[in-house]
Amino acid sequence: MNNAIKPLDFYLLRLPLLPLSGLGKLHTCLNYEDVASVLYIVYQDLNVQEAIYLVSPELYQELLKWLARPSDCARSEDKKLVLTLYKYLLRMSSRCTPYGLFAGFSSGAITPAPTQWRLAPVDQRFHKHVRLDMNYTTELSKQVTADSALRTKLTFFVNNSLYKATDAYRYYEYRIRNKRRYYYLVAINASARVEQVLGAAATGASYPQLIALLQCSGIAAVDAHRFIAQLIDSQVLLSELEPMLTGEEFYEHLVEKVATIGPQYPGLEQLIAIKNLLASKWVGTQTYQAVESTVRQLFPAATSKDLIQTDLRINMTANTLCQATAEMLSEDLTALAALVKEALPIDLQSFIKKFYARYEEQEIPLLEALDSETGLGYGLASGAKVHHTPLIDDLRVPGKATVRKVSWTAYRQLIFRKFQESQQLATAVVSITDADLARLVSGPPTKLPATLFALGSLVAVSPTALDRGDFKFHLLSCGGPGAMTLMARFAHADPALAANLAICGQREQEASGEALLAEIVHLPDARVGNVLQRTKLREYEIPFLGNASVPAEQQFPVADLLVSVRQGRVVLRSRRLGKEVIPRLTTAHNYSKGLPVYKFLCDLHYQATPFSINWDWDTLQEQPYLPRVEYKHVILSRARWHLPASNWAEAAAIRTPAQLLAFRQAHRLPERVLLADHDNELLLDFGCPLAVDLLAQQLSKGAVTLFEFVHPAGVGLISGDQQEQYVNEVILPFTTTTARPASPVATTAAPAAVLPQRSFTLGSEWTYLKIYCGAKWADKILTEYVWPCLQRLKAAGHLKQWFFVRYADPDNHLRLRLRHGTAPYHWAAIVDTLHHALDEVQQSRVVSALQYDTYHRELERYGAATMEFSETIFYHDSQAVVRFLDLIGGDEGERYRWLFALRGVDQLLTAFGLTLPDKLALAQRTYQDFFQEFNGGAPLTRQLNDKYREVSRTLTSFLDPAHDTPYLQEAAAVFATRQAAMRAACQALRTNWPDPSPTAPNVDEQLSLLLPSYLHMFLNRIFRANQRLHELVIYHYLVKHYTSVTARTKQLQLVKN
Repeated sequence: MNNAIKPLDFYLLRLPLLPLSGLGKLHTCLNYEDVASVLYIVYQDLNVQEAIYLVSPELYQELLKWLARPSDCARSEDKKLVLTLYKYLLRMSSRCTPYGLFAGFSSGAITPAPTQWRLAPVDQRFHKHVRLDMNYTTELSKQVTADSALRTKLTFFVNNSLYKATDAYRYYEYRIRNKRRYYYLVAINASARVEQVLGAAATGASYPQLIALLQCSGIAAVDAHRFIAQLIDSQVLLSELEPMLTGEEFYEHLVEKVATIGPQYPGLEQLIAIKNLLASKWVGTQTYQAVESTVRQLFPAATSKDLIQTDLRINMTANTLCQATAEMLSEDLTALAALVKEALPIDLQSFIKKFYARYEEQEIPLLEALDSETGLGYGLASGAKVHHTPLIDDLRVPGKATVRKVSWTAYRQLIFRKFQESQQLATAVVSITDADLARLVSGPPTKLPATLFALGSLVAVSPTALDRGDFKFHLLSCGGPGAMTLMARFAHADPALAANLAICGQREQEASGEALLAEIVHLPDARVGNVLQRTKLREYEIPFLGNASVPAEQQFPVADLLVSVRQGRVVLRSRRLGKEVIPRLTTAHNYSKGLPVYKFLCDLHYQATPFSINWDWDTLQEQPYLPRVEYKHVILSRARWHLPASNWAEAAAIRTPAQLLAFRQAHRLPERVLLADHDNELLLDFGCPLAVDLLAQQLSKGAVTLFEFVHPAGVGLISGDQQEQYVNEVILPFTTTTARPASPVATTAAPAAVLPQRSFTLGSEWTYLKIYCGAKWADKILTEYVWPCLQRLKAAGHLKQWFFVRYADPDNHLRLRLRHGTAPYHWAAIVDTLHHALDEVQQSRVVSALQYDTYHRELERYGAATMEFSETIFYHDSQAVVRFLDLIGGDEGERYRWLFALRGVDQLLTAFGLTLPDKLALAQRTYQDFFQEFNGGAPLTRQLNDKYREVSRTLTSFLDPAHDTPYLQEAAAVFATRQAAMRAACQALRTNWPDPSPTAPNVDEQLSLLLPSYLHMFLNRIFRANQRLHELVIYHYLVKHYTSVTARTKQLQLVKN
């Protein structure tokens, strides 16, 4: 590949608010008092004060109080405040990531002329692009839509996540908790009236039009208003004022729309006032406070925190980069493409495999394929509350421990070889050679996207040195497909940047051939919308729980998309246009925990060219020291130091320069390093006494990672009018010469004397049926389809026993095992009855498959002598669970699901004869097993304890049947019947158990071995999703409950004695 990556003619420069050189005086201070005095002078700057206000209005107030006492700014009680101000000053001087006023951006041009960077004078340097936080903007939208007068003038559309599934419509609705938006997959029954309204609103209909439509069908006006209001309130219908993320900024659009259709709206005056305040040329802290006061007139509970969003554009009198310099970098990146590990997202790989296994080359509606009930689902769906499981919905567990598989690849060989070189030569820099890269290339050249970007810092003593090639480029990120990902959010604040990005988008479309690139428009959460807002970048958009900015004919609603898998590649096609659609997400949003549809579309963004250049030390990450890694101009990885928490005492004890020097020499630390905290990095200059305090503070929390600070002291590429030096980051967009569009894909619509029989095929005394369906549908299939059949079969003498298990291998399904006579007519009647009962849900694809299989008894798990006993337990268990499921529904039903699960476990323990100490011991053992499985620690324990405190009184009362209300009697009777049947089964087993022998356990020992499995299977049956996490919580609650009962019992005994 000969320089296949070429620079485009523009780029984005990112700079901090303050110069790095401004820290010089601060870092020569010898003590805390001197540091406080220097900070006092720095924080006189109104720009710096305003930057603090935007981040933390509370800290701003403390700052003003501190500044009000100049002669007393170094009090010992102020040290925490001074340390905080010091950290913020470091952020404003050494970190380029735009955030409020801490750092900003400036768009530049790549030209043949020498590089020129000159900042405008300070009084003309900063342009603030200020807007209301998206959280308040979305609340205003809801408020406007709820206004009865305005509602009649709005146009309403069908929720663009809605689709039909058999006899219901399913869609996502959101609920707000603690200012966060949570999505839930819900359903409404299909009806002629609903379909009539949905048809009318498909392309938009006004409120009066919808009312008139229903009245023409003979519905009274009052009923029509009530019905349409219900559809709006339940989010089946959404107004034109739903948040927009592309095109015109949403607040501007909202105010303009309200002013047009509702000039009498009571809140319009405030909306316009906020708009005018934010558009003022002299925006400052007083402006923000005025906005807060005005917002409070609309939302009395509003606070100054997270009220305003600001982007800082930095004005420059010259901002050009020499084309020859950019081409040097593109040449290096072309060679470094050998480091790219081409791999599809794991969830997409799994989807391709599962899709082809079920549908082969069929083309399926996308929403049907991604439906977690009737289709395949996607990923872990961790951003979606697909299953309403109130017992565990708010838990955040660390995740199960995984075993990492390590394979000895050419890439890993290179890593270890370079590490060994650095150890042997004691070198601080490891260089990658062309020969090293050549050894990594064993197949065809790396596929390159049409455009890509490189983010990094340019390091040189001057622009002249830069242009002659005497520079380094610290590569922070390099990826694709798409060059616009990190720049799009700033386009609203910079018309020149917006124009360049639009041209870049056209270039990407041209490279895609006949396939159409479509921007994904989705609002995961209101505040996330602050960084998702962007100008219109593409001709087509895919709106999903978001408002598109393009006309309807240029939108691809998810209901219009069909999905298939051809030649190992996922293909999306528009049903309306008949063309392939390629999703694009032109933001840096981390979508990994998003809704399944959103995550699928975003993962698909990377299918054709999953491109990323980076250096990964892999299994060496935790080494105490790792050197810098370079290739020609590019710094692939900075030197890093890993300090364990055991170094805390050593760092905290540093009091003198000699102690500091000894500490640095022991750990090979330079004078300046970056302290990493997740994706945040803070400059530590050990010339300042507070730097050691910051390091010790971080070590007190755990191990610390430090990175090399690549910018040399005293020099810089970018200077102000006072010759002050700034650090920099640039985002360089590139095009490629080898990118080719994908070829179009054609698409169309216990011991026993004699071991019992282990295996039973179809036609024997056991029939085994797998019913593949979603987890929610499983309940309905059990109660409405299977249970009535089984009752009829039992009454007719065909069925003796049965039980079911919920399973995933990996698809969700029910496993029915049915015991009957050996005569052929018994199993024939069972198969025929179930076939007719399930035909409807199979034809509608709610049930994706019915599969008869061989039943293999788990003799090793349940014991030869207790296998039939176990099947009896499972029978009574299944009978009770299905009868119980038939009694519950909705959110209240989910609450009783986990409460009766607790009672069911306790009753099973009682039926097996366990005493209170026995119950507590078993619950403790089982809980510890699950706690370890989920990598439990103090945070998880706190969550579980907090949850128990919330329900402890309810739980204690519920576990005592004497407190049952009439409302619970039917369900309680079901579980009481189960308990009695299990007690009788245990008694029969004990009566018939053979005399114990030295090699065989007695009956109680055998039952104690089996009981955890029986409990596990019961909880598997009663919970329809995330059963193992439910088990963790159930056993935690039981441990707490049994411990409390034990304590109360002991107390009563003491009182009696």
